[in-house]
Amino acid sequence: MAWLADMLDFLGRSPGLGYLADDGPAAEPTAWAAMALLAHGRTDKAIEKLCLLNDWQSPADGSVPVRPTEKEPCWTTSLAVMAWQSGLRWRANAGGGCELSDVDEERLRGAVDRGLLWLVQTRGETVTSGDPQMAGHDGTLVGWPWALGTHAWVEPTALAVLALKASGNTQHPRTRQAVRLLVDRLLPSGGCNYGNTAVLGQKLVPHVQPSGLALLALAGEEDISGKIGRTKSCLLGELPVTKSPQSLAFGLMGLAAHGARPPQTEERLAAAASRALGKSAPMAIALLALNSAPASGVLFPVHPSEEARS
Repeated sequence: MAWLADMLDFLGRSPGLGYLADDGPAAEPTAWAAMALLAHGRTDKAIEKLCLLNDWQSPADGSVPVRPTEKEPCWTTSLAVMAWQSGLRWRANAGGGCELSDVDEERLRGAVDRGLLWLVQTRGETVTSGDPQMAGHDGTLVGWPWALGTHAWVEPTALAVLALKASGNTQHPRTRQAVRLLVDRLLPSGGCNYGNTAVLGQKLVPHVQPSGLALLALAGEEDISGKIGRTKSCLLGELPVTKSPQSLAFGLMGLAAHGARPPQTEERLAAAASRALGKSAPMAIALLALNSAPASGVLFPVHPSEEARS
């Protein structure tokens, strides 16, 4: 598939990627590209990105800022931890067939530990007063914000849950409360918006990207309220008309984590990646969804040895 090779070449052209081809480097597209390159066997280029993310990590608190030239926001720390863990898992499954050296492995394990420390010490601001019907959710639950000093929202919380689960911290108290937050932020009919379920008494509508991310983070969780199942049904209904590459990819990964695979998944992702050409993050996410194994809320590229055992 020449188109796939061209896209992977694009993602691997330099260690640090920006949001656009001529943009300065940023952590989000770099982390997604590292995971996508791992998923498609471009381990040497992926490792360059994993090590660069480590270079951008703050030695003071373990955070990874959105851009290396800025100190904050640092919600991208979750993505860096996910990417590092993907590289470490790949090496564990590859045996001697991975270019990640012993020195780099030790370096990335230290980066994961420091990133997790920042994550568990970071929290969104809670709300304990006011009419709960105005916000439509439980403001006392602790999750993660986009920026320090603000309320927790769905997407940064889902990414933090994925990072914690990827690191073996499924039962950590922060993970458990964040899972409660994500379920609480799901709309009664399924799916979710950015975080609120209602504003000024008006019910909000679900969007595919946050719904897919929430569903991915909630894989393996009990569905006592039934809202996880309704979110799955919501996505199955919305995806046939979803055109955005990033939304489509997150929606498909969320469904895959719950055992659902809509028809023509590969064809739609290939077309979505083509539409995102030149936009590093959406393209990388689409390519990752094309060849990844989202299971139990942990998103990892599939290693050939894993496919052979399945």
